[in-house]
Amino acid sequence: MDNPGADVMETSTLLEDADKKSKGLHLRKLVLELEIAEAEKRLKNLERVYLCASEKHDELKWLGRHFYSEEIRARSCFSYIGYHIDQFKHLVEEFQNTLDKVTKARPKQNGTEAIHHHSLHAFALHGCKNLAQENKQLQRKAQHQKPENDEPSQEEISFEYINRELNYIQRTFPRGSGKHSMHELLKEAKETRKLRDNAIANGRHDILAKSMENEIKVLEKMVGELQKDRTESVHRMQESRRAYEDFAKKAKALEEKKERQCGRWDEENKHIIGLKKTLGRVVTSLTRLERKNMNML
Repeated sequence: MDNPGADVMETSTLLEDADKKSKGLHLRKLVLELEIAEAEKRLKNLERVYLCASEKHDELKWLGRHFYSEEIRARSCFSYIGYHIDQFKHLVEEFQNTLDKVTKARPKQNGTEAIHHHSLHAFALHGCKNLAQENKQLQRKAQHQKPENDEPSQEEISFEYINRELNYIQRTFPRGSGKHSMHELLKEAKETRKLRDNAIANGRHDILAKSMENEIKVLEKMVGELQKDRTESVHRMQESRRAYEDFAKKAKALEEKKERQCGRWDEENKHIIGLKKTLGRVVTSLTRLERKNMNML
């Protein structure tokens, strides 16, 4: 005969074992859920740090490009200013040479100046001191003959080249420049040029020479102002280069930080995936155990 008491005892023992297993699985489940929650917090923190680093990195990259562009502009300005300085210096030399020739070409009569209007016009237009030289020059042009010496002599000086260079400089000098002093000097150069033209028109050698002296002074002032601008351009180039290198260095450090955060994020995410798989197995085991316990009751 079967022993009912023994069966009850066995069933009771099995239920106690199942209860212990169930408690163990519930505890394991709780621990896994806590670990997953903590891991997800760490994952979110990694994402937040990565996003902050990414935003800062983009900002530094933009600033780096900005200062790189500033350096390029300063370098271009340096070259442009240097070009104008060479122009002005060359023009000063031309003015000085022409002034020397104007001074030597002053007509004298009884120890005093005798103003010859036609001669001065011929001097300004064709580089001739008098009508005879002008006629000779015109004959050369008509016959397409060059003077024996290709280099212009004292008798063949002209303001055409100087006027052409002045027109070019005034036309090409940037109107949007913030240098108030340079624009004032350009205006002054125009005024002194008017005096020179009037002196030529009126046959006044003395006023012509004085106006040319003033033009030389104005041009020399322009050279001084441009040299200051060139020095400022050098400083801007150096400052922009330092700023660019500084931002580039910081951006590189943030790029490395982003890479490290990505690596840590991948590891943390894999860890969470593993914990969730383990939790799934625990839940499955717990469900099976609960069904088995129900069948034993």
